[in-house]
Amino acid sequence: MGNLLMGNIIMGVRDVFVGRKKELTLLDSMYLSEKFEMLVLYGRRRVGKTRLLTKFVEDKSEYIFFSGQENNDYLNLKKFSELLLLKFGDEGMIDAFKNWEKAIDYLLKKIGNKKFVLIFDEFPYIVNANKSIMSILQHLIDHKMSSANLLLILCGSSIKNPLFGRKTAQLEVVPFDFFEATEFFPSYSTQEKIEAYGILGGMPQYLVQFDEKQSIVSNVQEKIMNSTTSLFDEPFNLLRQELRNPAIYNSIIESIASGQTNP
Repeated sequence: MGNLLMGNIIMGVRDVFVGRKKELTLLDSMYLSEKFEMLVLYGRRRVGKTRLLTKFVEDKSEYIFFSGQENNDYLNLKKFSELLLLKFGDEGMIDAFKNWEKAIDYLLKKIGNKKFVLIFDEFPYIVNANKSIMSILQHLIDHKMSSANLLLILCGSSIKNPLFGRKTAQLEVVPFDFFEATEFFPSYSTQEKIEAYGILGGMPQYLVQFDEKQSIVSNVQEKIMNSTTSLFDEPFNLLRQELRNPAIYNSIIESIASGQTNP
C-alpha cells in the first residue's frame, strides 16, 4: 500500500499519462535487478516527476511512496512511521520510530529478500528538516541496504550531494517536446497544436488542464485568464519558488507588460 493521496495529477483536471517511455524503461530495468539499486530522479517543478513515479508503481504491490513535507523532522518521521506501520499491518501495535535508522531497520526486516521499492518524493524537504539525513542514508546503504533487494528512489526538483558513490543511476525528467505534448490534444488541428504548445510549453501539469473539446481561445479564457484557476497564479508561483528575490523580476515583467520596452 503506497501513499493513496498520489492518485491524480490535479483535482478537477484530466488524469492523463503520455510519453515517458525511456524513463519507465529505466525504472523497470532497475526494478527487475535482483540487487540494491538507487536512483536519483530530479527535474523542475510541474514537470511530472511524481506522476511518473505513480505510474511506475501502479502495477506493483510491494512499495512505499513517501512524500516529504515542509515540516520539521519529527513530523516527517512520524508520517513516514505511520505509512510503514500501515503497510505492514502493525499500526496501533508499535509506536512511531524515534529516528530514521530504526524506521529503515524495521522496513528491511519486514521485506526480507523480496523485491521492494522505497520512494522518497520531495526529498529536499526531508533534507531541509534534518541536515544529517544524507549521512544517515549513506551509513544505512553501506551497512544494510546494499545487501537488500531494494530499489531506493530519491526524487526532488534539486538534490545536492546525492550520496556520492552510492547511486546506481540518475535521471533528469525534462519537459515534453512538441510531438510528445501534442499527444494531449489528438483531435486538435496542426495549427491548434502549435498554438497550444506555444502557450503551455511541454509541462504536463499545464497540458492536462486544456480541454481539446474547447477552442484555444476558450481554454485561455477559462483556464488561464480566470482568476480562480491554478494557471492564473502560476507565473507568480514559479517566481517565488525559483528566485531569491521575485519582487525585482515582477517589477521588470510589469514594466514590459505596460509597454516600457526600451533599456
